[in-house]
Amino acid sequence: MVSRLLPIVSDVYAKAGVWIQTAASLTLFVSSSFLDGVTGWIFFVLSILVLISDPLVIVSESRRRNIPVQSGYVWSVGLLVLAIVVYFVRTKMNLTLDTIGDADDSWLTRLRRLMLAVFFLAYVGFFVYRLFICLGEGVARAPGAADVKRRAVLQKSLISIFAALPMFVLANYLPQLRNPSVDLTPGFYSFGEASRTILKSIPADVQVTVFLPDQQAMKDASASKTQPELFRISEDIRVMAEQLPVINSKLKLTFKNADLDLAAAQDFGSVNNGTFVFRVLKTGVVTGTDKPYIERRVYVFNESDMERLEREVVRAAIQVSTPERSVYFTASNGERWEMGGRGRSPGAIESLKDALRFMNYQLKPLDTQNKWPGPIPDDAAVVIIAGPQVPLAPEARTAIADYMRKGGKVLAAIDPAGTEDLTWLLELADSRFRLKRATLTSEPMWPGVPVTDSLESHRITENLTLAGRAFIVFPESGYFAESLQPTLPGTVILQQGDQKLKQSVFLYTKFNTILDTNRNGKKDVTEEQGRYPLGLAFEYPDHTGARLVIFSGIGWMTELGLRFPIDQRNIIMAQDSISFLLESPLAAGLIPEQRKSRSIPVTDSLKFKNILLGMILFPLATGALTGFGVWFYRKRRAARQ
Repeated sequence: MVSRLLPIVSDVYAKAGVWIQTAASLTLFVSSSFLDGVTGWIFFVLSILVLISDPLVIVSESRRRNIPVQSGYVWSVGLLVLAIVVYFVRTKMNLTLDTIGDADDSWLTRLRRLMLAVFFLAYVGFFVYRLFICLGEGVARAPGAADVKRRAVLQKSLISIFAALPMFVLANYLPQLRNPSVDLTPGFYSFGEASRTILKSIPADVQVTVFLPDQQAMKDASASKTQPELFRISEDIRVMAEQLPVINSKLKLTFKNADLDLAAAQDFGSVNNGTFVFRVLKTGVVTGTDKPYIERRVYVFNESDMERLEREVVRAAIQVSTPERSVYFTASNGERWEMGGRGRSPGAIESLKDALRFMNYQLKPLDTQNKWPGPIPDDAAVVIIAGPQVPLAPEARTAIADYMRKGGKVLAAIDPAGTEDLTWLLELADSRFRLKRATLTSEPMWPGVPVTDSLESHRITENLTLAGRAFIVFPESGYFAESLQPTLPGTVILQQGDQKLKQSVFLYTKFNTILDTNRNGKKDVTEEQGRYPLGLAFEYPDHTGARLVIFSGIGWMTELGLRFPIDQRNIIMAQDSISFLLESPLAAGLIPEQRKSRSIPVTDSLKFKNILLGMILFPLATGALTGFGVWFYRKRRAARQ
């Protein structure tokens, strides 16, 4: 049976082997992007079996006929094997997490570019070489006179060329279903190599829900909460989001329309189009105060937000996939950790604590039950000092200083009504700012409650400036002023090698804020008016080690500030302050993919290149390939005569 089938199969491979191998190899490349499903594995295995069958049939037929294997077949198979090996080696050869800072100059990046060129040359060489072999075999085995065979060569050549086009178009289209960046003309916005490296390392299953105004038609435009500019960039956002499942199959992507999907409010609460929601289900026992999943949101409402979308997506994916971490609150000096039977009173921080639990933080007090003041536990990811009423003991200050020397992160908010102004913490960070107790008024209707949108560019404020500025409500506050007194000799400051903490003022009052001493809501003759610092952030220039965020007031993070009747984003500032403290140095140093201009200027240099390629190189290459085909055909025909 095998002896009868072998000549038939051999004849098929001899005449159509180029198409069998091309289809099988393209199926292999495409299916390798779908190995997270059964269908992908089926096509992957089948394509390997077909690829192996070709040399097996060739070798078996040669042995049956007792003739050597033609060198042309060996060369074509060798080029195909080289292309496949280079393709998969390059696919697996990614930047390591410690080299993403210099991704563009990395030797690995240059090697990947070289391997891409080798892959294309090897694959094109295989296709052209094997095509001419099949044409020669088809003509040699065809009956008829020489002129009939010449016409057959011409006909088969034209058919082969036109048949190749849809095959390669199909191979290019199928990967687009999973990854538009495989195409030679990717979207204007995409993820760079550094971002891809980080996203590929995400170990958890992350559900990414993207809200976009897709296929939206509403009779009443006022019923839509979608930002007008979002309609214009919606497709750019979709193209960028669709790359996530291909970069890492654990990133599961879903699109929804917040204006049209009525169930979205039940599942996601208040959500608008232009929002990325990252969620990971929690493992283990979930208590009654916890959510069953970890969530982080990323916002993009206009084109300027697109420039930061890449970095924000990476940060969100890292945060939701990170195991639960412990946040400790100092709780022995009148801090807002517990409000004794008044959990939802204006001065409590219960809403803030709920938001932190939602971000997968386990909240613990630093009190006498865990030997405070004393060494801060090793599992402390962040220590929060929330408005102490009385000064911290020297032992507590020493414990916090030791914790920060080990790379600890601290968020502190001063209560101007108390006697602890955290001067010792500012001195530890080598800051010249000191707390000034004052009554600040920016709106006459709310004396002593400054409302501000005066933000400086900083990691903490990035999500506060989306789609226009939103207001921060800052009750129960003083402000920071630079001290003219020199630092006392012997003052111990934090230092990492030869680096000192770098200070940034990221939050100010409005320029028209009044030092309202009589709290009457208006500027009197003796009262000053200006712009005053409210929030300070400290970190080392290399984004590693200790970090500190300190506010001149406590009310902004209490129920009073979080539930104030104004469009404010206090809770986002609180969450992003923690995110800044715990941000991975890799994400902090991430350089987004450079965006090239959408327009292509037609310069004299570009004109010369087009003329050189179109009028000289392309015709010469076409002529050379045609000449090689004619020479090869004549050589084979002469050998058979």
